[in-house]
Amino acid sequence: MPDIGKSGRRMSALQKRILIVLAALDERKHMPVATKDIERVLAQGGEKPVYSSNLRAACRKLEEAGFLNTLRARNLQLAVELTETGKLIAQPLLEKEKNDELDKKRIRECHVLPHTMASWREVAHSIEIDGKTYSVFRCAYVIRLNKTNCLQLWTNTRKIVKLEGDALQIGEWYQKCYDAGIHCHIQINEGECLSKRSVEYLNFKHGLFTK
Repeated sequence: MPDIGKSGRRMSALQKRILIVLAALDERKHMPVATKDIERVLAQGGEKPVYSSNLRAACRKLEEAGFLNTLRARNLQLAVELTETGKLIAQPLLEKEKNDELDKKRIRECHVLPHTMASWREVAHSIEIDGKTYSVFRCAYVIRLNKTNCLQLWTNTRKIVKLEGDALQIGEWYQKCYDAGIHCHIQINEGECLSKRSVEYLNFKHGLFTK
């Protein structure tokens, strides 16, 4: 974290939030920005209440550090804009904020995956996953006992391909296979060695193991 001002004190949470807001607005070419607008954006973002005096004091510290320019708008409102140095400091903070929000979204979102049962007449479909094309007639979302996941593909050459990724990435690939018409299912542990109970279920429900 960059030091601020001659005191060498690190930036406060409010100062970082101000830089993040300004970096986001700078991407949209909304510069300079009235401090009242910054205050409103921070309030909309669910931040703790920000008092005008604290906001102005934080802006002064950022200006002393060379990150902001302070000026008066035509209506005499106090406004600020990022300096070139400020942009270099603020942009990484904004990128981290975006990545953190994306991670939070990935954690919050629940994904329901469809499934289709395999049959004796499985047909291979050509599908591109992560930049590579496969000819696949069956796929499985695999949940391993060690809490990792993979996508298991049965190709037309009878070779099993395993693609690694996090739960959401595997889910996206699985959904893509399903949408392509490939027979899809979810299983515990990789491979083809079905438990006795699984064989009995598939045979009873779908007649997969009777000729």
